[in-house]
Amino acid sequence: MCFRKVRVSRMKKLYIILCILLSLCICGCSGSEESYLAELGGEREDVNSYYDKLYDKIVTEKGVYRIADDGIHYIEWNSGKDIPLCNRPDCRHDSEECNAYLPMAAKIYSYGNYIYAIAYSMDMQGISLYRMSFDGSEKIELNKMLYFDENDSDISTLTYQFIIYKGYGYFVCNHTYEDLKTESDTTLYKIKLTKDSEMEEVFTVSGYDNAIFFSGTDDNGIYVYHTHIDVSKKPYERMCDNYYINTDTEKSERIAGLDNRGLYRVHGRKGYYIDDTKYMMFDLEEKTSEEIVDCGTDMEVFFDNKYMYIDTHIGCSTRNTPLSERVMYVYDYEGVHVKTIDGLKDTAVVAIKGNDMLILDVDEDTGEESFSKRAIDG
Repeated sequence: MCFRKVRVSRMKKLYIILCILLSLCICGCSGSEESYLAELGGEREDVNSYYDKLYDKIVTEKGVYRIADDGIHYIEWNSGKDIPLCNRPDCRHDSEECNAYLPMAAKIYSYGNYIYAIAYSMDMQGISLYRMSFDGSEKIELNKMLYFDENDSDISTLTYQFIIYKGYGYFVCNHTYEDLKTESDTTLYKIKLTKDSEMEEVFTVSGYDNAIFFSGTDDNGIYVYHTHIDVSKKPYERMCDNYYINTDTEKSERIAGLDNRGLYRVHGRKGYYIDDTKYMMFDLEEKTSEEIVDCGTDMEVFFDNKYMYIDTHIGCSTRNTPLSERVMYVYDYEGVHVKTIDGLKDTAVVAIKGNDMLILDVDEDTGEESFSKRAIDG
């Protein structure tokens, strides 16, 4: 997760900007939900593959859209060419006039014919939702989601979660107080993907050091997990609860059967989570767990439409696992082993599509990044 250190007011002073005008021209004359969704269209099939769980990349058939230091870039699969997502001639790609430029971008997500992004507002006074075209010809700052207050440092860090579900954006601002014994609320908001739309509260949790993360969706709602600390324990104990939120009724229910573990991903009627060195599968109906693989070290997990990629690279740092022992296990969503990729060593895998990996190389002397395609087999 990318933490952005900012100074803001307390949560009771931190306010979300609720814009008062609805964009009726996009939603249709009646402004109905049906008209709004019909205008948006559906998700593009070629961008549903999100290899990175943190939503900082969009994987398509021809290339990968990613968050870079100066905004959104596009990497071509075959050539490895990395360019800012801007089609303006003679643009220096370093100011808000650039179609690719987004200050401190945190999340990107694709829907319909556009990319949507969460980043600092152009006035650097808060967080905004942006809409961008896939060809780099358009960028619009749709909504200011929240403002900062630079006069109060009670909150030390903010992180943002964002997904799109059935044509609506769902946004969470997770905040960490310097004093962990400060109780606060964390809220999941819903917003239309139109300019100056209002944000609606969908789900709120209270506690200490709260955070909400997305786990997945199904036909009727969204899965999230909520992390918080139990300040009655010494030392403080990190707790985790999983919830299902019906987006039609906006009613939530806690998912039983999990022992303080957050579901990394929900796919169909199965959920997936990490238990120390083990990667586990949870049956949402039977409320039972089974082990998929014991990695013997720490892991991070990435997903696409078909497979889960369980990478032990992080264990090389956290548990001093030798780089020669780094592997990536590939499993389908039924828990069936597909393949094991070894020989990766310290390779940074940016994305996977079929039998191809997009690899990042960094020059040790200059720090310059370059990308190349590598076949998984052979």
